[in-house]
Amino acid sequence: MKKKLYCSTKDKKILGVCGGIAEYFDMDPTIVRIIVAIAIILFAGLPGLIIYFVLGFIIPKDTEKPYDDSLKKNNNNNDYNDIKEVEKIDRE
Repeated sequence: MKKKLYCSTKDKKILGVCGGIAEYFDMDPTIVRIIVAIAIILFAGLPGLIIYFVLGFIIPKDTEKPYDDSLKKNNNNNDYNDIKEVEKIDRE
């Protein structure tokens, strides 16, 4: 499956742009935030902030990801089964 860039809703401080970039490149989000903050302060200033907010509205949120059927396959943590169990209890 091809990787896509999304704004993170799990690891966000403002709009989730840095969290999404960190997830995409499999990095620590704090490192990405520090790099972005230094880059904006040293090089970009106000245009860098404008670019950040534009990216925050252009990049889709990770809640808009297509459903990943791989959760059903080879799940050793039984998370999928736990979800199904909770759904059964809710229906009762």
